[in-house]
Amino acid sequence: MRFSPVQIALHDDQRDLGTAGTAILVRTLARLFPPGGTILDVGGGSGWAVPLLRAAGVVPILLDISPDMLAAAARRTVPRIQADLTRLPFRTAALAGIHASYALQNVADWRAAIHESARVLLPGGIAVVAWGSVPTDELLRDVSAHYLNLVRPWSGVEAERRGLDSTDVADATFAACGFDVLRPVSVTGNQIRTPRQIVERVAANPFRARPPAKARAAALTDTLGWTRARYGDLDLSREVTIQHVMHVYRRLDPPGTG
Repeated sequence: MRFSPVQIALHDDQRDLGTAGTAILVRTLARLFPPGGTILDVGGGSGWAVPLLRAAGVVPILLDISPDMLAAAARRTVPRIQADLTRLPFRTAALAGIHASYALQNVADWRAAIHESARVLLPGGIAVVAWGSVPTDELLRDVSAHYLNLVRPWSGVEAERRGLDSTDVADATFAACGFDVLRPVSVTGNQIRTPRQIVERVAANPFRARPPAKARAAALTDTLGWTRARYGDLDLSREVTIQHVMHVYRRLDPPGTG
């Protein structure tokens, strides 16, 4: 899949938690990961999480399969690796942690990606995974639901089509691969955006739906009209609440070594 600069910018904008929310996220990552540990940011895209991981006191390595995303990450001055999440180019028990934000669910063979995460983590290593959830913000939730309903024939992430239909399934798979499933952590932040920006961002997300250009344009136009009728001025800025839910897994010692 190829990504335009506009798609990458809108993709990254979804992760913005605002100043206060970002500060909380950094403190949370510092609490979850071991200080100074090497953390693989799998499916890390343009490297939006790299400065947050550094601020949390860990050493990030960025891995993504997309050359477009990795090119956009060049300004981050972070080690960048182009690789498949199902074949991580690391020896066994090499890493202190894995950060996977809205990434594993985009992998068709998501079970293999979880197995690889288990392989490369040290015993006691931490995997922090954001699977995604229904937005808590009314505007964001309504716009997403309306647009995705219009492009339903082309919607859905890769892993959902192959059995990953709930976080319970994800947790069970991590447990079967030798992880202790810990309590999820939620961080909430705020953005100031217009309804138009929200609609355009939802429509530009290629991971949620990949309609043909004509169908996408029609759905975008329809959603803009629907949003104007429901929420009023499309260009009036408003506060949008963003919730970032992280599921946490700790790698157990291999059998016979405890």
